[in-house]
Amino acid sequence: NPHTPRSMSFLGARVILWGDWLHICREKREDDSMMKEFSFLHNMYFVYMIDTGTKPPESGIFGFMINISALLGVITMYIRYLLIEKQNESSHFVRSSCNMFSLCIGLMGCIGMGIVATFQELSVPSVHDIGALVAFGSGVVYITLQSIISYKSCPQWNTYFVCHIRMAISVISCIAFIPSILHAVLSENLFYVSFHQDYTYHFVSAICEWTVAFGFIFFFLTFIRDFQVGTYIF
Repeated sequence: NPHTPRSMSFLGARVILWGDWLHICREKREDDSMMKEFSFLHNMYFVYMIDTGTKPPESGIFGFMINISALLGVITMYIRYLLIEKQNESSHFVRSSCNMFSLCIGLMGCIGMGIVATFQELSVPSVHDIGALVAFGSGVVYITLQSIISYKSCPQWNTYFVCHIRMAISVISCIAFIPSILHAVLSENLFYVSFHQDYTYHFVSAICEWTVAFGFIFFFLTFIRDFQVGTYIF
C-alpha cells in the first residue's frame, strides 16, 4: 500500500497534535467564577491537569478526548512493539520478554487514562486519582524502558542523538513525577490561592504534572523517524 509509509510515520505526529489539543482544551473549564473572585491572582493561579474539565459539559469533552488519546497511545505502542520485534530478528539487541514487558507497562498507562476519563474527579475522586497515578507512573516507566531499548539498538536502528534526547526526556519526567503527586499527600482542597499555607506545594507539583504530560508527548514525537524506517522493514 503506497499510503502505509506516510500513515505510519505520521502516527506519532497525530498523537502529539491530539495531545496538545487535549491539554489546551482541558485548561478551558468552568472556573470563571472562581477566577473572578480572585481576579488579583490571575497570573499566579496554576491549575492541576486533573482539575481541569471537572464539571459538565467540559467533563464530557474531557473524558472523550482522554479516551481518544488512550486509543492513539495503544496503537502507537503496539506498532512500536512490532517494529522492535522485527528489528530484533536480525540484530538481537534486546530480549523479546523485555519488549513485551515495556508494551504491557505502556498499556497499563493507557488503561489508567481510561480510568481518569471514566471516573471523573468530582464524582469518584479516589478512583480518579488512582487512574491518574497509574497513567503517569506507567508512562514514566514506559518511556524509560523505551529509552534503554533505543540505546541497545544503536547504531543500526537509532542514532545516539535521538537516544540522548529520549533519555533526557525520561530523566526529566522521572524527576518531575515525584513532586507531581505531592498534592495527593499534602493538599486538602481542589483549588488553591497564594495565601494558602500549602500553595507552594500546589504550584510546584502542578508545574511538574504538566512537565510529565508534555514529556510523554515529545517522547512520542521521536518515534516518527523510527516509523519511517520501519515501513521498509515490514
